[in-house]
Amino acid sequence: MHNQRFPAYGEGEREITALLDKEGVITSISLSTIPLLGKSPAEIAGSSLLALIHPDDRAILQRVLISIQQAQGKRLNLACRLLDRHRVPHQFEGNITSLLLPTGSEAFVVVLRVSSGQAQDPVWHKALVPELPVSLCEMDTVLQDSVSGFLGAGLHKGDSCIVLATKPHREGLEARLRSMGLDVTAPDLQDRYIARDAIDILAKCMVDGSLDSQRFREEVAGLIWQAADDQYSVRIFDETADLLRIEGKRAAATHVEEIWKDLHHVTPPFLLVGSCTLQGQAQGDESGLFMKTGQPQARVLHDTGSRVQPSERVSDAGASILGVRSAQQESGRPLPTSEELFARLVEAARGEVQEAFNANEGYFRMAFTLAQMGIAFVDLAGHILQVNPAYCSITGYTAQEISHMQAAALVYEADRPRYERQIQDLCADRCSNFILEQRYLTKDRGLVWVEESVVQVRDKQDKPLYLVAQIKDITARKQAEEDRERVFALLEKCTDFIGVADANQQVFFVNQAGRDLVGLCSEEEASRTSMLDYFPPHEQRRVMKDIFPALYKDGSWSGEVTFRHFQTGASIPVLWNVFFLKEKESGVMQNFACIARDISETKRIEEERFRLAAIVVSSDDAIISKRLDGTITSWNNAAERLFGYSADEAIGKHITLIIPDELLREEIEIINKIKQGKRIQHYETVRQRKDGSRIYVSLSFSPVKDRQGNIIGAAKIARDVSERRELEQRKDNFISMASHELKTPVTSLKGFIQILQRQMRQQEDPRTLLFLNRMDVQVKKLTALINDLLDVSKMQQGTLSFRKAILNLKELVYETVENVQAATSSHRLCVYEEVETPVQVYGDWDRLGQVLINLLNNAIKYSPDADVVQVRIRTHEERVEVAVQDFGPGIEEKYHERIFERFYQVTGPKESTYPGLGIGLYIVRAILEQHNGQIWLESQVGKGSTFYFSLPLAEEAPDRSTADA
Repeated sequence: MHNQRFPAYGEGEREITALLDKEGVITSISLSTIPLLGKSPAEIAGSSLLALIHPDDRAILQRVLISIQQAQGKRLNLACRLLDRHRVPHQFEGNITSLLLPTGSEAFVVVLRVSSGQAQDPVWHKALVPELPVSLCEMDTVLQDSVSGFLGAGLHKGDSCIVLATKPHREGLEARLRSMGLDVTAPDLQDRYIARDAIDILAKCMVDGSLDSQRFREEVAGLIWQAADDQYSVRIFDETADLLRIEGKRAAATHVEEIWKDLHHVTPPFLLVGSCTLQGQAQGDESGLFMKTGQPQARVLHDTGSRVQPSERVSDAGASILGVRSAQQESGRPLPTSEELFARLVEAARGEVQEAFNANEGYFRMAFTLAQMGIAFVDLAGHILQVNPAYCSITGYTAQEISHMQAAALVYEADRPRYERQIQDLCADRCSNFILEQRYLTKDRGLVWVEESVVQVRDKQDKPLYLVAQIKDITARKQAEEDRERVFALLEKCTDFIGVADANQQVFFVNQAGRDLVGLCSEEEASRTSMLDYFPPHEQRRVMKDIFPALYKDGSWSGEVTFRHFQTGASIPVLWNVFFLKEKESGVMQNFACIARDISETKRIEEERFRLAAIVVSSDDAIISKRLDGTITSWNNAAERLFGYSADEAIGKHITLIIPDELLREEIEIINKIKQGKRIQHYETVRQRKDGSRIYVSLSFSPVKDRQGNIIGAAKIARDVSERRELEQRKDNFISMASHELKTPVTSLKGFIQILQRQMRQQEDPRTLLFLNRMDVQVKKLTALINDLLDVSKMQQGTLSFRKAILNLKELVYETVENVQAATSSHRLCVYEEVETPVQVYGDWDRLGQVLINLLNNAIKYSPDADVVQVRIRTHEERVEVAVQDFGPGIEEKYHERIFERFYQVTGPKESTYPGLGIGLYIVRAILEQHNGQIWLESQVGKGSTFYFSLPLAEEAPDRSTADA
């Protein structure tokens, strides 16, 4: 409730009064906003003044605030449009005054009145379509300062600009633009800044002293269309009309203005600034179109001759209604300076100069009662004497409740010691004031963050009187800072490069992953970089020429670029997403932000994929991939040649397309092994071509996995082995025939040797008998070799016979070991058994003995530097397992599977030492497979080899049908 001595401040029907803090936030505002804007003070308080102002006027207001901050106690006039509840703009004019509080804090008083429509300030005015926007200013400094701001704002926003001016003015404008960071000769601006000499333009378009309107129209229209080629907005500065007026060609000048007005309807939209100097006005009679105020086609605001200070110049004609001029030209009582206001405030509090207080009651009410920042008077003992409403609002106490409380009692316990130390220093004259950010305890025991500034008030004798404390609620800011810290903490943990730069492209944040990627050692080192520093020279040109223009036009850009490593200079391919961060209310661009992901590995994988694809395409082997359900997913050229189906015919079909009906079970067995993650190597079988013919193929299968390691299919390599199989068949036929043909003479030879041995014993001819015994040994070896060849031949033909019965495998092992031991003196054969009972199996005594003999002879043969061979017997899960271990050189793992192939011999430095045909282990595996047995090898180079075989245990002989199976 207002006292009669303190009338309501600025609440007239046509005037709005507001108090702003140093950030431009409205802390208090008059009730007149209700009839004028349809908004209550409660709705507006706490928001930025920018939120009330038309978007086109905001950039200029920001510069006015900056200018007025640099001169405390200064008052500047302004005109602007305020938005009502329905976002409809209304023209206001008034002034803004800066206040400097004794605490060091800044505030601003804004008084705005509904415009009378008689604007006198040198302002840019953007009229609504179809009005033609025009501004007239005194030459030269004012004009060039203003026009450079108009053009510079447009270039920053992405607009194109056309300048039709004399050479001195063009050079002056370009110099001012360079000072704003805009080099119009740079590649990114050359296409958007078109400058022409106004005198040359007129020379082309004047015929016998008269203007050729068609030629002038074509000249300038062409420039407008050229500037708008990339759909930019166009801003134009034109001196041609003013030059004509200076030369006394008033009719031609008016004609130029009429052409500009007509062009506004037939060309892309543009904003026009035309000069009209005092010299030009003196030469003319203000009869031109621009001078005819009240005309619907042009609203004119011309210079009255006042001098506009550079710091107060308007810088954006696109936001065209804000103008300022010196306070010395204003009539009426000025607001007091900050020193005057608070000197009077102190004097009034002391009760010594009541007249001064009475003279400034309105200001005291504004600064104390309406202020949104809390203000308290505190005595030297720390008791609160008086507070304003904002102080009560922040703390939650009423003025009566808080009166005479200890100020320190409001401070949170953890922050109180620091506050009390500062108060002690202030009272002891160790400081004149202090500012703290601390937490207050509210009445409901909640916490609120405040920025508190405290100053000591003294009398004329310099004796301390009391303290003035000012608090500002910064809880939202602290919360925002905490949120920001959390965000940056999250960004630090992100594995992608994340960087932020200011509007000048100066980097101020790069997260840890980003610094690691480009080789920056610290945040400080990153803060000394600009955005272009992250690119190698060749990439910088692309960024400047292509990426930045697109970024400024669209607000974001994404694509592949190359970063450089700051330490090594190495190139780093990345996927770069860069965009603008804008101020929430004004929409003004504040920062660049970018996210980059290292795609070096992706590139490597792509290159590897391309190489593999090239290999697959050019391979002579058929390469086929399929899903686990058997559906073919790829089919290379060699597969087309091998099977006769084209890729279009095969892909999407089932793999049984090339499998004979009688071999379909193979596919089930192969897929089951693939699902278990097993690889299948050199599996020989028969496949069917498109024409129905069959071919022998050697197949190798590998599982195909997804990124999570799940098996999703199989890759198959098929090689045509028909010719090799035919050669092997011929070889088998030859071996079968040769072994049969050799067996008869060898048998006869052995018989004759036995007859001669008996005769030599009777004749007691030891020398001849020795030779015959040696012959007998070699004949036995030859007989064993022929028998092996016959066995191989029978195996190939499926005619190898077995005489199976229940037998004791332990007994067979011991008997075989004894027989082999009797024939060798170089090694000791040791048997270790882990079973006590007889081990019964169902099998052929002679064939299983052949297996043991082959393994024992190999162990002796391939361990010449050892003297022991070990044989172990044990049972395990319904099977008996026999191991034959030697201590020879061992066998590399890559040979473990192939060693059981027919005629295969391990190649190595000792190959010639142990000649043979490579059929022994092949026969062993074939015999064991006929007994439902298995054989495998465990070996390490330098540690010997162990051959294992296992057979199923048997209590009794199985049925004939089961045995055959």
